[in-house]
Amino acid sequence: MSLKRSLILAFAGLLTVLGILSATFAYISASSEAWDMMDAQQNQIARFAANGPLLQTPVNALPGFEAEDDFVVDIADKNSGAHFRSHSGVTLPKELIGGFSAFTDTNGEWRLYTLVTEARIVRVAQPVAARNDIAADSALGATLPFLFAIPVSWLLITALVAAVIRRLTIVADTVNQKTPGDTTPIATDDAPLEIRPLINAVNGALARQQSALEQQSDFLANAAHELRTPLAAIGLQIGNLKSVAKEPVVIERIKELESGAKRAAALTDQLLRLARQEASGSKASNEIVSLNETLSAVIAGLQPLANERRIDLALPLLQPFKTRGYQADIHVALETLLDNAIRYSQAGSKVEVTIQQNKNQVVLTVTDNGPGIVKSDLPHVFERFYRAAGQENPGSGLGLAIAKMIADRNRLTITLANRKDGHGLIATI
Repeated sequence: MSLKRSLILAFAGLLTVLGILSATFAYISASSEAWDMMDAQQNQIARFAANGPLLQTPVNALPGFEAEDDFVVDIADKNSGAHFRSHSGVTLPKELIGGFSAFTDTNGEWRLYTLVTEARIVRVAQPVAARNDIAADSALGATLPFLFAIPVSWLLITALVAAVIRRLTIVADTVNQKTPGDTTPIATDDAPLEIRPLINAVNGALARQQSALEQQSDFLANAAHELRTPLAAIGLQIGNLKSVAKEPVVIERIKELESGAKRAAALTDQLLRLARQEASGSKASNEIVSLNETLSAVIAGLQPLANERRIDLALPLLQPFKTRGYQADIHVALETLLDNAIRYSQAGSKVEVTIQQNKNQVVLTVTDNGPGIVKSDLPHVFERFYRAAGQENPGSGLGLAIAKMIADRNRLTITLANRKDGHGLIATI
């Protein structure tokens, strides 16, 4: 469960319990006050009747009177013997008990107040059901604000927790937007004090990762650089052997040796290029790059390979497209995609390059006529040293990894997809 949901449930549960307890207290308190008020009314009625004149109004002269909803007053005058009762249908108990008491007749349960003076005996009775209705109405009125406040508190808690969590989300988004090679420390200025130790720990881990990456990059660069000289010497020696070799078997073996040396040299160049990319950092550049000039330079460098494989490089009429980033990076990325397209396309086929404007983005695609990539391999082709199944052309599995690293650093998106007709691959930047 997320921290946000846990906080909302915890605070909402706490406020709900407090609201229910407050509502229960208000209900009991209001109900008790209503009973006290009605007891005071009975007391006042009894005192007024004890000191006032003895009424002789018959019961049927009282309009709209219902004994089960109102007070029943019984007055007995000791001196004159006169007797008055407001409702003859109520049977009062014969036993006189001063103060408050209770009795039950055919109409239900009653609360009775008895006042005995020198001149009169006054008894005032009220139905308990009527009392309970009045008390319930009063208590409900006192309880409703608390019951209404409970769902309102849920909304307020949700909004407040969301506002607090939003500060954590900003930090989380900062971490989430980091590329694999971005080890820039996370700023703690606007972060809540409670999570600054966590941010500092993450920054410490990033610093250690940066140190490890630098050591790895240095080793990679040094190893690749040191290998270039002996590989160049091997190439020269192979050339010398080719000039003196006469027998067909020896010539064939030398060709195999030359092919292996070229693959080793190409791998060394890619390792050195990878080390340079890692060493150059992960910060994007706002340099304006002309795609026309960059693409023209890439094609000029790859034209000999295309001619060797009889590949037709189909280019559109280039408009002055520009983008932002490192010009050298974009050159390497385009060169990688075009080089792959030429090498994996069938001899005598065509590689098509298109550039178009899509709102505020420039989209470049390279379409070849090669075998494509198995669907299950597509998610992994940007991993280092990963070779898709069924690839016959020599390679190290580093080219696309370097292109992906470049894309991430320059805020570009690079994707690969098989052509719908099943004859080739579409690379998109």
